[in-house]
Amino acid sequence: MDVVAAVGGVNAAFTPILKKLAPFFMLWFLFALARIIKNNYIQAYRNELTSVVQYALDQLKLMSEESSNIAYKAQVKQMHQFLSIFAGKLNDPENPYNI
Repeated sequence: MDVVAAVGGVNAAFTPILKKLAPFFMLWFLFALARIIKNNYIQAYRNELTSVVQYALDQLKLMSEESSNIAYKAQVKQMHQFLSIFAGKLNDPENPYNI
């Protein structure tokens, strides 16, 4: 009977403390979960944006190859350079949140 009394005494000692701390543990868990979800969405957005920029680069390359106008080719080349710089910033591992 002493074991049951000891367990009941330990339960009586820790239950009020756990009841007070349970909401904080839940908030901590929810914030950690929100951080994980946010990081997944940022990565998905970054991947989609990278694919769109790569598609635009490919289309600009095709446009410059098909054109015979020198001024048009120069303009396409400038746009290609800008998008290349932008794509480089997208793939920068040092600063993952600057898009």
